[in-house]
Amino acid sequence: MTEVAVSFHISKELLRAAAEQLYVKLHQDAEYAFFNDDWPKAVPSEPGVYLIWNRQDELVYVGEASNLRARMQDIGRTYNHTCRRAVGKLEFSQHLQYQELKDNKSKYHPVLEEAITAFFSAELKISFEPISFGRLELEYYFIELRTPCYRPRYNSKTYKRAASARKADLAL
Repeated sequence: MTEVAVSFHISKELLRAAAEQLYVKLHQDAEYAFFNDDWPKAVPSEPGVYLIWNRQDELVYVGEASNLRARMQDIGRTYNHTCRRAVGKLEFSQHLQYQELKDNKSKYHPVLEEAITAFFSAELKISFEPISFGRLELEYYFIELRTPCYRPRYNSKTYKRAASARKADLAL
């Protein structure tokens, strides 16, 4: 039996155009779905990327997951999701219960947890796309292009190192 090696080349321009088309599709598909009756049953148990927008249609978070449904279940728990912690910090830092527990990274006061859940339901919309490979590169591309405010990793040393390594590949 002979093995055949297959190689192909996709131009950077074609990749960027495909990423932009995906971004437009994800923006059009975004809906206020957090914690409704179908949550998260409508999300496939597949790898992919997800984007979160606010009411002003600004991209506020980009994420990737090896299992989208499992990740969406995590978003309801502060301990498990960076976006939820960032919302607590950026939107509720003046809240009395936030001041009392600001050093606790795993969970906020129950009153604040309820307020964050209500904020997600009323103010944020989400879309996702199953993608089996290149998820991390797409996440970095969208973050680099749009600078979402609830994405603290964007400013971290780890992200900057990884992004600069991929920046050459994507020619951002």
